[in-house]
Amino acid sequence: MTFGALKDVSEMTVEELQIRVTDLEDALGLTAAASLAVAAGFLTQQQAACLSMLLTRSPKIVPKQALAMALPRIDVSEPMSAHQVGVIICKLRRKLSQIGLCDQIETVWGEGYVISAEAAARIKQEVGL
Repeated sequence: MTFGALKDVSEMTVEELQIRVTDLEDALGLTAAASLAVAAGFLTQQQAACLSMLLTRSPKIVPKQALAMALPRIDVSEPMSAHQVGVIICKLRRKLSQIGLCDQIETVWGEGYVISAEAAARIKQEVGL
């Protein structure tokens, strides 16, 4: 991915915008893991994107706001609420516990969520990422 002179998005074609979005998703780690887990039928797209972002940034804290902006949603004009992000995290935790990966996603109150480096390695191994 190259970052040359950026065009004003209002001047870009739909194809150029789609390429730009794909590049940004790849840079954030939102596509590779997400497509594998969704294809396997194990996670929803939102759960997979959330897990992918947490794994990519591990062991750093991922703010709720960052997840809210990055997760796929129907109405892209409005970000998800903190409550919606919490629901996705809750369901993701439940899915991970079904395969013996309990308590891998930690809540950092007032900040966001984190997966430790050890937990990230274990999840990647178990989920096949």
